[in-house]
Amino acid sequence: MLRKGAFFGVVLIALLGVLEASRAQSVSAVASESALFPLAALMIAAVAVVVAALALRDARKAQQDFLRFSRSIEMALRELSSRSERDAASIGELNRKIAEEIDTLTELARHPALEVSPAATVPQRRPEPELRAVTPLPTERSVEPEQPAPEAIKQALIVAVAGGQLEVSLQPIISVAQGAATGFEVHAHLEPAEGGHPLDIRRLAQPVQGFDQTAFEAALVRSALSASRRQLGTASERMPFHVAVSEALISSAREVDAIAEMARVHRALAASLIFSIPAPLLTAGGETGEHLDRLTAAGFRLAAEGWDGAREELAAAKARGTHFLKINVNRLLDREKPRRRVLSGAEIAEAAAEAGLTIIATAVVRDDDAVGVIDLGIDLMEGERFSGPRRIRSSAARQAALAGE
Repeated sequence: MLRKGAFFGVVLIALLGVLEASRAQSVSAVASESALFPLAALMIAAVAVVVAALALRDARKAQQDFLRFSRSIEMALRELSSRSERDAASIGELNRKIAEEIDTLTELARHPALEVSPAATVPQRRPEPELRAVTPLPTERSVEPEQPAPEAIKQALIVAVAGGQLEVSLQPIISVAQGAATGFEVHAHLEPAEGGHPLDIRRLAQPVQGFDQTAFEAALVRSALSASRRQLGTASERMPFHVAVSEALISSAREVDAIAEMARVHRALAASLIFSIPAPLLTAGGETGEHLDRLTAAGFRLAAEGWDGAREELAAAKARGTHFLKINVNRLLDREKPRRRVLSGAEIAEAAAEAGLTIIATAVVRDDDAVGVIDLGIDLMEGERFSGPRRIRSSAARQAALAGE
């Protein structure tokens, strides 16, 4: 703009000079009138200078704005790079720890003569809390801090859901063959206002009066998707997040439509999230069945928890979008004695392999749990033996922590 103003100013002055020269050759009767042209040229030149000055001022202001914008982008990129490095380092550290544990377990599996202590465990956490309306939450050990009352947990849940985003904790699903995590179980991380020990809730055990369980599970799904892309980026497709949901979410047409629409807009999201559902929902009909089919049609995969059916039912489960069976280690190792005739753990492992389904052994706590599962040919497992849920701070939590320092 500055160059244009100067150019037009020069052109105008030149034109006026030509006109004055031609007028100077006119009759002397109009000589007095020709004296006005230099004055007019001077005025136009002054206007051109003013325009050029304004253009220069605007250019400098735009340059300053651009520099501020560039600095803010640079700072954001540095923060993102630093955060990515921290996240990658923490996940790498977790994988290294898992690899060491797997080396120990595979060595035990190769040499059965080595003694496996049933009590060999990692430090225990409390079991997943079950929010009940009238009964207190169970605690595993009396030495741990007193848990807050169910009403305090309920209020903490209400506050967290009202914010639209939940803090999440991740528990790795490890692969013995790969010696690393291949996915993560998602828990909602709560810190009740009354104090007490923080809680990690994977799924509410039962509906709670006065609390919207559908909104809780929908918020957990959104938070899991956000954390997945933030923590792992494109690697989230290789290490998907497993989110436990119930019929409360699956039966909600509004929430199911919103999730399916997200997957339609961002196709990679479906590959980074697995819906972990109670096995009986696989045979649900009506709207619940239709909504489940809508999710799988959008590209989401399913994990059936606590499956304990007949061998021939696995083909139907596979056809409905099930990729994983999550079965408690005690059931797989035939420690539980159901009244009716059911498949043994070895038969379940064999039937699942024939149907193309992958078993994830859950609640693996001790060395003999893991070794027994390995003997069954099961590769994936999760539990306190390897790692409990670990909190992953959201961007808002990080900013709040920085502000408090």
